[in-house]
Amino acid sequence: MSATTPGKAPPRRKRRKRRSKAWNVVLGVVFFILGVIGVLLPIVPQIPFFVMSLFFFSLVFPPLRRAVRRFLHRHPKIAHAYKNWRDKGRRKRQEMIRLEREFFGQKEEPEDGKREPSDRRERDGRGTPRST
Repeated sequence: MSATTPGKAPPRRKRRKRRSKAWNVVLGVVFFILGVIGVLLPIVPQIPFFVMSLFFFSLVFPPLRRAVRRFLHRHPKIAHAYKNWRDKGRRKRQEMIRLEREFFGQKEEPEDGKREPSDRRERDGRGTPRST
């Protein structure tokens, strides 16, 4: 049986859960501590940890978020690299969703509104659509 039937709306895609502010603060503190450890130990890198802590803190504190946006506005090369990185992740997620739909047989409705018969009653015994 298909997920979409003529009388019912297609099932909604599950929304990703958002992290709570407390969880973002905890992650920001953890990455900040790792950055400090990186300063003390020459083997451990510190810059990626400080950047990650800045990212998580900017999700919680609006003044910091505005400062990050101002920084990105003033430094277009960094903003461009950040945008490409973010879009690459978005494309990966969209590709995974598309592959998942193909694998599980969930197809989107065609634009013209016509759909292939997917219900058993609409097919003949061999699995091919009935001709009317």
